[in-house]
Amino acid sequence: MTETNKRSFMDKFTEAAMKFGAQVHLRSLRDAFAIMMPLFILAGLAVLINSVVFPKILSESALQTAGYWANSIANATLNVSGLILCGIIGYTLSKNKGYKSPYTCVMIAIAALIVMMPQTLKIAATDGTEVEVGGILTYGNLGTSSMFAGIIVGLLSTEIYLRLSKIDKLRVNIGGDVPPQVNASFNNMIPAMLSVIIFSIVSFILYSVFNTDLITLITTMIQEPLRKVNTSLVGTVLIYSLETYYSHSEYIKQ
Repeated sequence: MTETNKRSFMDKFTEAAMKFGAQVHLRSLRDAFAIMMPLFILAGLAVLINSVVFPKILSESALQTAGYWANSIANATLNVSGLILCGIIGYTLSKNKGYKSPYTCVMIAIAALIVMMPQTLKIAATDGTEVEVGGILTYGNLGTSSMFAGIIVGLLSTEIYLRLSKIDKLRVNIGGDVPPQVNASFNNMIPAMLSVIIFSIVSFILYSVFNTDLITLITTMIQEPLRKVNTSLVGTVLIYSLETYYSHSEYIKQ
């Protein structure tokens, strides 16, 4: 391959990478993870301090007490990261698409993710037996295990709501001398409710037909296989190669 052909290939590849990186959904995901970065860093610092610093300066009894601090940080960051990420994706996607009220999309995304979660869970009792309980949300369904589900639900719920909100027949105009925000809430009331209802129907179908839920389904069929690929040598090389080309295209774009 000549030098001219190499340059032409790199130019075409860079142009394709720039278009790929500028895609609104990928850009929204990038923005969402950038917003969440402080929480991820805080969680890492808490683990570092609890695992490295505290054992060197605290006694064994004091170390168990200090672990409460590290657990509280983990519960406020990683253990609810899936729920937080879902809401932020709703915000970033709607904002990148020019929607005037992105906070509505945050509400819908969070509600849609929760409606997709299992209504009953099996929890180990003190005697070792499993007990089925309802009315609870566990960190296992709100944290990193649900992050992939949060991404999918955040993107889909926002897209569905934005499309439904453009249908004039679904708008409720109360008129009169009311605050603009109240009028806007009624205008988007039916699209918001329909968006959550759609996800509730999907959740019902998964439960009644397949006896599963979205979190379990994604963890089994998507998240675990991807984790195995990411931890392999081929997956690591592929990820770093894509990151290098994406960074190169962003630099050229600037």
